[in-house]
Amino acid sequence: MKEGTFRQFIYQHGYLLITSAWLFTLSFVISNYWSYTSSERAVTRSLESYIQSSEQTVEGLSTDRALLDRLYSGAYSKEDLETFKSAPYFLFLYPIFSANAAQPVFWSTNIVIPDEKIVAGHYGTNYVELPNGRYVSIKKEIIFKDGRAALLIALIQVQWNIRMNAPQNSFMGKPGIERNYQITVNPNDNAVSSMDGTRLFYLEKKPGPAVAQHSGWALFFRVACIFFLLFFVHSFALWVARRRGRVWGILSLITIVVLARILTYWLAEPLDLRQFSIFDPGIYSSGPILRSLGDVLINTLLFFWLAVFALDHLSFRVHDRILRDKYLRWILAGFLAMLIFLVTLASGNIIRSLVADSQISFNVTNFFSILNVYSLYGFICFCGIALGYFISIQILFRYYVILTGERKDIQFLILSVLGLLLLSLQMTEHSVSYQLILLGWLLLFLVLLGNARRWHMAEGLGAGNIIFWLFFFSASVALLIIRENNNKELQQRRWFAERRSLEADPYSQASEDFNLSNFDASFLYQHFNRLSDPENAQFFKDSLLGEVFREYRNNYDTRVYVYDVFDNPINNPDTTGYYTLSNIYTGQSNPTEVKDLLYHREAFDKFTYIVRRVVEDSAHQSRLGYVFLLARPKKFESEVFYPQLIGAPSEDASSTPDYAYAIYDNRELIKHNADYNFATPLPEKDVPLSEYETRSRNGYEELWYKSGTKVIVVVLKSQYFIEAITLFAYLFCLFLILSGTMRLAGFLIRARFRWRNIRELWEVNIRTQVHLTITFISLFSFIIIGVSTFVFLRNRYTHNNEDKLSKTIQIMVGEVQGQVGEEGFFNAASYQDSIATRKMDETLGSIAAVHSVAVNLYDLSGTLLYTSQPQYYSKGRGLLSEKMDPSAFYQLAGEHQVQVIQNEKIGSKTFMSIYVPVRDENGKAYAFLNIPYFATQDELNLEISNFLVTLINLNAFIFVVAGMIALLITNRITDSFALIGEKMKAIKLGGQNEEIVWHRNNELGELVKEYNKMVRQLEESATLLAKSEREGAWREMARQVAHEIKNPLTPMKLSIQYLQRAINNNHPNSKALAAGVAKTLVEQIDYLSNIATDFSSFANIAHPKKEEVDLVEVLESVVKLFSMDAKVRLHFEKTVSPIFVLADKTHLNRLFTNLIRNAMDAIPEDEPGGVIQLRYAIWEEARKVVVTVHDNGTGIPAEVRDRIFIPNFTTKSSGTGLGLAMCKGIAEQMNGTIWFDTELGKGTTFYVEIPLIHD
Repeated sequence: MKEGTFRQFIYQHGYLLITSAWLFTLSFVISNYWSYTSSERAVTRSLESYIQSSEQTVEGLSTDRALLDRLYSGAYSKEDLETFKSAPYFLFLYPIFSANAAQPVFWSTNIVIPDEKIVAGHYGTNYVELPNGRYVSIKKEIIFKDGRAALLIALIQVQWNIRMNAPQNSFMGKPGIERNYQITVNPNDNAVSSMDGTRLFYLEKKPGPAVAQHSGWALFFRVACIFFLLFFVHSFALWVARRRGRVWGILSLITIVVLARILTYWLAEPLDLRQFSIFDPGIYSSGPILRSLGDVLINTLLFFWLAVFALDHLSFRVHDRILRDKYLRWILAGFLAMLIFLVTLASGNIIRSLVADSQISFNVTNFFSILNVYSLYGFICFCGIALGYFISIQILFRYYVILTGERKDIQFLILSVLGLLLLSLQMTEHSVSYQLILLGWLLLFLVLLGNARRWHMAEGLGAGNIIFWLFFFSASVALLIIRENNNKELQQRRWFAERRSLEADPYSQASEDFNLSNFDASFLYQHFNRLSDPENAQFFKDSLLGEVFREYRNNYDTRVYVYDVFDNPINNPDTTGYYTLSNIYTGQSNPTEVKDLLYHREAFDKFTYIVRRVVEDSAHQSRLGYVFLLARPKKFESEVFYPQLIGAPSEDASSTPDYAYAIYDNRELIKHNADYNFATPLPEKDVPLSEYETRSRNGYEELWYKSGTKVIVVVLKSQYFIEAITLFAYLFCLFLILSGTMRLAGFLIRARFRWRNIRELWEVNIRTQVHLTITFISLFSFIIIGVSTFVFLRNRYTHNNEDKLSKTIQIMVGEVQGQVGEEGFFNAASYQDSIATRKMDETLGSIAAVHSVAVNLYDLSGTLLYTSQPQYYSKGRGLLSEKMDPSAFYQLAGEHQVQVIQNEKIGSKTFMSIYVPVRDENGKAYAFLNIPYFATQDELNLEISNFLVTLINLNAFIFVVAGMIALLITNRITDSFALIGEKMKAIKLGGQNEEIVWHRNNELGELVKEYNKMVRQLEESATLLAKSEREGAWREMARQVAHEIKNPLTPMKLSIQYLQRAINNNHPNSKALAAGVAKTLVEQIDYLSNIATDFSSFANIAHPKKEEVDLVEVLESVVKLFSMDAKVRLHFEKTVSPIFVLADKTHLNRLFTNLIRNAMDAIPEDEPGGVIQLRYAIWEEARKVVVTVHDNGTGIPAEVRDRIFIPNFTTKSSGTGLGLAMCKGIAEQMNGTIWFDTELGKGTTFYVEIPLIHD
């Protein structure tokens, strides 16, 4: 099997595909067979199992009479209470046959309480709907040993109806089911049953396409599957790059990634990305490619991966033919310039679009209330786009510089002209300034990049160049975000001002549009059967609405909801429940001029009218059900009616926390909010002349909007500077984290996750070690300071609030005891008197208003008597029941504590609450007073947010300073090492080696002393060595000269001796013999002359006479010299001319003469078709020329290749062996190099690289 074949690649990396396939299979099995969301039946079984498991727990509890007796009699412990508070159900115990049977004696929660229907209903397990959700109730009768009887009710929460921070209608313990399923009482195949087989309710699929749901483990395995698959693709691209070339490797990776990404747009697998909220187009969408924020994130990471791979594998060389063709070179340069600008424009537009066109907030000055997970993803996209852009522009600009040469003026002229041309083709009025700014920024960036001359990111996180570029891009992206944030915020303020000017008055409008004379209880009672009939219900509703609205019906979006006496819906338009509407009607709506007609304001410009009718006879003896009428003005968008039960808008719902506003009509101030210095009345000179005007005053930004006689002023505090600094800090820190993460990932991939490879690759230089150390110290200190300060702030805030609430409630207890207690509101007679109750409400309300706090008053049984926040505690609302928190009740009533401070929750909203008993003059408690501090968490978050903003800014500043200090320190250290290293590299035996002058007495000074000592010793050793070498060289030279001279002397001596004998013997042909001897002597004398010439030339190499020489002219003369030789054919390819180098012309001639002569000698005499090729090529970027001499001779044997350039070494039968040694010496004298490639039987190629003369 051939090394490097595809089969071998599969053998080496196939485990990645196998692992990926197994992970996907495991994920598929979990999602489709093991997960509770795998099928309708699986969902049903999971809910059924959840309910039946709780039933079994309650069944076991019902047999524990000792525990129940403690709970019933109030003798339970704190541990007992905590056990039930954490149980998967809510427990209640009621007395039976008691005058107070309507109130529980034990309850484990104050979130909900069973209503009268549950308490008086059937025993066993039943499905019930309460205001805040759907439950399964378990009702049992408990008989104690002494004959006492108690009623045990357990509520198992199935579905939470109220929208908190969790999704509305979410199923308890089974997240995500609500996406595809809903509860219904209509029978179907998906029945959820109790332990005894009673069918409690049914599940049905929601209309529309199903939303895929994968469990946590399934998602983990699928993400791991994708990781291994991408790892395989990366390895395949590396194999292609090694096998076919770097360009093919890059193209293969780009092709695979792009095709795979296109498939993910159309195929749901392997992740079905649309199940995640980050892929919701409602958050962000911009075209078919960037369909969501998640798509931007994926595309950004892939783009960054491809750019890094390309940067690592491109050689940045341009073919000579392109460089020689001026037209093609400039066409390609223009294309690259256009590509550079288009990449810049695309990257800038994506960043701009993420800010301007999304529902994502990048207001970094409010950490908790504004920023969310989408903001984090957005910042990651910003950094990923910037890093990918930085790398891709490096690639394009480097090729652009090669094509255009060193003419920077030409480079930027082409970019500017093409940029302006492209902008002129697609500019709009709104984008012209932005795109011109982008073009100017690009030119600045390229100037910095061209001067930096650093094409790769530095090897260490703290290296100077990457810190500079991160600083540059952090500032650039921050300025762009601020610009778009300001534009976006200005549009929001315009919209706010327009809505304020159009704000309707629902109080007075109702009297004009509504006629409720026929919408009364008696009329509905007579025709209720028509509402129950599916065929007649809609017709009757339309007739009824026609009577109510008369000619105004088309102005409203109307809905009629009907419920029977058991609160079950009858032919309703959607799934809105009775308790939801009852909750809105009783707790969130305000009256109008029309009796029984209320309005619910959802925002300052959105409200809905609501009417409720209890359908019963005139004697109030027979009740059939309930009818609700909802009407929303059609000028507002029709949307599903989902009440916001937490933080429901008050009468002044228009107040926005960040905005102060004022409304003027005919220059008179008619409404304003916030503490801002608005003029009263508005001076004539301040009335805006145009529809919109922006003004700055005392650190505030004012937007003035003129609409007819109205003027609306919307004010926002200017935070430009702090926002800019904070944005820069966020981006800089995130840039560092992403850069470090990507480099770590690349490091692990190169090491193939093997410890031995990791240890080898982890060996970093001193500069990187120093930067990493300082980086780690900065981040570690940031974490330590942040955590410790966070804990300190939280503890201090908690302590301050506890102290403030404690003081406040003590004052209020005194007032309650003085006013409420004196009135005798708590005696039996007054307690049942509605007048006395109303008087108590007024008194407690005034006390709460004076102290600006919420107040709750409970009786000794823990039942609510009064609250200043009825929207949280009303029976129809369902946020909290009218029972006291069980832990507080236990501590006050059971342990008789004088004060209880604890944290409580409404949904996921945490707040602090304080309780104290209210006592009479004898010290006996007769009520419990409670102050819930609902703003606790928000205020704490705001304080922590301000601290985090400051800390992040300081940390970014410290990191930048630390990076600069680290750069100075490392430069000082490494420059010293570099100086010593350069001196050591320059050491030559026999040369003039300089000592280092070092004036500082430190560790490096000791090293310098040792170096200088070594230099002196080396000079002494060099002198001795030189003497020894000279003596050895003379001996070797004498031996070689003697040998070379001896060779011709022998035939000369023999020839003369032969001639002498012939003369002495009177040889008849003496004259001819003399001529032959003379010829032999002349030949040998010529040989001796050549030897002398070779040795003389070799000795003169060290003394060249350099001048400006045309290399092409020299090559032509050498070729002409050998062109008449019939032994071989000599091909010379002449391209660019002239080419000037700095050299000794004689030496240059000798260099190429020797190479061509050696090439001719390498071709056997009996071998026909001998060819010698002489070529040259210019390497423009390195400013060098490479000349190649290739022959098709026998090649050089492997055993002699290492000695080719050694003097006196030769493979010929004759010669001095100085030819190639002379060539090497001549090349080195020109600051060039010489090397060769050879293959036995195919020939040899010699390469000579010579520097060009700089312009």
